Amino acid sequence: MTVSQLEQMVPEIAWGRMLRYTLEEYELDLDVDSLIITLHCNAYVPDLVKLLSSTPKRVIVNYLMWRFVLRYMPYISNYFQQLWQQFRSEVPDPFEERTYLSRWKECAGVVNEGFGAA
Repeated sequence: MTVSQLEQMVPEIAWGRMLRYTLEEYELDLDVDSLIITLHCNAYVPDLVKLLSSTPKRVIVNYLMWRFVLRYMPYISNYFQQLWQQFRSEVPDPFEERTYLSRWKECAGVVNEGFGAA
């Protein structure tokens, strides 16, 4: 599907504008509207939009902030690095995708690994 088709399917998100901004940051000049993208689950994006629209903004911001903290914790002061090491001893690989996957995605991943392109 093209980005234009995705925008028609989920008009609540300005996909083209978001991609143009991202590509401009890397000085890439591509025709965003005709870019082909692959969705592994067509229901995911519309369902995500519904979830985001029904979730309080404070919850979304808290989630994003904690993801940011989790990602950059190893690179800040010694005190936080010690906290990070303690956390890592209890959660060995916080970036391991399977730690956070929903059940259907984990099952699809297992099938895909065994049979390919599930």
